[in-house]
Amino acid sequence: MNNRRPLTIDRPLPRDERQARPAHHHAAAPAPVSAWAAIKQTWADPERWVGIAVAAAPSLVFVAVTLMATLYPAIIAAAVTAAASLGYRLVRRQSPRSALVGSLVVAVGAVLAAITGEARGFFLVPALIPFAVILICLATLIAVTVVAVRKTLKAQR
Repeated sequence: MNNRRPLTIDRPLPRDERQARPAHHHAAAPAPVSAWAAIKQTWADPERWVGIAVAAAPSLVFVAVTLMATLYPAIIAAAVTAAASLGYRLVRRQSPRSALVGSLVVAVGAVLAAITGEARGFFLVPALIPFAVILICLATLIAVTVVAVRKTLKAQR
């Protein structure tokens, strides 16, 4: 009979149930067992709160400044906020990749907003990203299918 209790995020593992981790693996919380546990684990870490705030800051600043002023000050404020987000990551010696991608999205959004003269142009790129991902997945499926069909036809010869 197995006397082991199910793994939950709310209690640490007893000493005899802990498994040795590789040397490169940092001590992290066990994998969540439910969606609610994953949400609780995400929001329990203040670093994740800060990361979400830093990522959302350029868009939030753009909206706030657009409501108080005109389009061009909002574009400038969003660009300055994106640069500050990148600086924050660099000062904390974190990977700047997400901040660089965010800065690129802000820059393209700012250019589109300036060209169209409308604030909604700023959000065109983030709105189109899911469609781009879907197209990439669809192209991959088509390519894999074509390769599989060719392989099958070649094997039948």
